[in-house]
Amino acid sequence: IKLQPARRAATAEEPLPTNGSQTVNPGSALHSLEPSGWGRVVRDREGKVEKILEERDLEPAQTALKECNAGVYAFWGAALWPLLSRLTTRNAQGEYYLTELVELMYPRVTAILSDDLGEVQGVNDREQLALASQLLRHRTIRRLMQHGVTIEDPDTTFITSDVAVGPDTVIHPMTTLGRGVRVGVDCEIGPGARLQGMQVGDRVRIGGSVLEDSRIGDDVEIGGVRPDPPWHHSGVISQGGHPRRDKEQQCGRPFPDQPFLQRARQ
Repeated sequence: IKLQPARRAATAEEPLPTNGSQTVNPGSALHSLEPSGWGRVVRDREGKVEKILEERDLEPAQTALKECNAGVYAFWGAALWPLLSRLTTRNAQGEYYLTELVELMYPRVTAILSDDLGEVQGVNDREQLALASQLLRHRTIRRLMQHGVTIEDPDTTFITSDVAVGPDTVIHPMTTLGRGVRVGVDCEIGPGARLQGMQVGDRVRIGGSVLEDSRIGDDVEIGGVRPDPPWHHSGVISQGGHPRRDKEQQCGRPFPDQPFLQRARQ
């Protein structure tokens, strides 16, 4: 079983076929134009799954196979347990392969094809981890844009999957929204802002700032949003927030009809 961080919960929850199969590849076989590095699904003349071969064990003629094994399985327990003792190490790496169970259960095997290579991509090194992180990040960004958030440069914007952003908010480049961030409607964040654990109200402007574990009310302006920016604050910034690192620096000036509430201390 591979670590597949981009696999969607909906895929794992899809009902499995009940056609008498004893093992199923649930959403875990796929066709790849570049199958290098993947194990291959071998089918018989009738198209039934016969076995799975790791790449090192392929015959020269089998390297052209394009149907790949993505490494997730569901077994009927009663059929699985007696076969485990029959696994062997007769392969190029001298290891026990769970994939050998497919051959032992043939022809009572079903493979379900996935149409999303990224979803079944495994992680075995730091390069693959970075690719999986990029996929998850862009999936989150697409979700936010589909709900009315403007993200000017998705390639330089980092947003974790649990972040919530209200519609008509603009996220400028080089901005990071970390875990637990909640941003209201009609806000402007960045460029160069880094937020984590922040609760941000509506119509808030945050320029190049580092803010953590604080709450900002509505109609607040913080950081370099304008060429000569005043610091505005209308709400509460907890002790965890550090809008400025001066010994004692006034955090803001009021918007029209907005009272100035407090100073921010280091």
